[in-house]
Amino acid sequence: MQTQFMPYAIRGTSGCTTHDVSPKPHEGFVNSQLAHLGSTPDLKLRSLIIDALFPGSDSKCCGVTCAVRSTGNDADFMLRCSVCDRLLALTENKPRYTPIQWSDAAITDFQSSAVVAPPLWVETAPLWIESKHNETVACVDLHPRKGTPCRLVAPQVLIYTNRHKAMPVSVITDRDISISELYRTIRNDSPEQGFELEETRFPIIRSSTIVNKLAEAAPEFSPDVIETLHGIVHAFWIWAPRLVDPKLSTQARSWIPDNLRECADKNGCSNQPWEQFAAARLEARKRRDLKSGQ
Repeated sequence: MQTQFMPYAIRGTSGCTTHDVSPKPHEGFVNSQLAHLGSTPDLKLRSLIIDALFPGSDSKCCGVTCAVRSTGNDADFMLRCSVCDRLLALTENKPRYTPIQWSDAAITDFQSSAVVAPPLWVETAPLWIESKHNETVACVDLHPRKGTPCRLVAPQVLIYTNRHKAMPVSVITDRDISISELYRTIRNDSPEQGFELEETRFPIIRSSTIVNKLAEAAPEFSPDVIETLHGIVHAFWIWAPRLVDPKLSTQARSWIPDNLRECADKNGCSNQPWEQFAAARLEARKRRDLKSGQ
């Protein structure tokens, strides 16, 4: 299979000049491309993205197809009615090796039905645990913590489901793993601090399932859309190739070019900053388009 130009949807933190790909796709940019496709006027394309990101959810409200939103200060993907703005579903993207996102929380977050059983420290902790405390020394209390001054924190998905009245938050991952393992809420080194998340509130979506759906339906769309879908597929694959690849359909596997596989194997890679890499690729593409136009 020939090396092919990688579209902007696979924008990353660096670029490999040897294989003409980004070995580290930028999750936020890939998410924005998915949200864009999920709010396009093309209702067939919009329905495809909704089915991939929110499997089993009703794609219509008020008699029209809903749209995918991505605000940056909530779950990565929100399914909202295009008419009344009602929120219908939430999905969070959690590629392998991306930071585990925990944010400031309140004791009530740990007392919700999204936690199997409130950790013991919830019953015994003083109320001032909800605000910053121990300004000058490391906190010795049992709750999850980070930094000095100490802050009470919880996984963002727990905060999202509580914020939206117990609405489930689906989580995209490339591993066969429980939600508690994924967010490392169960701590073997300090069981008193750990807690278990209620799995029914955080359904797992395998990234390979998303890739298969996109690759299967892609030929029905325009070349520009297909190119963007290619970039998204490449990103999901290279985030965890050895986990995703065995579960791909024949159609989806044909979308993974040899140069991307060689880069994943680190076969002679030479990386450079993304801005420099992207500028060179854009210039190469202009020359290619000009030549093809002639």
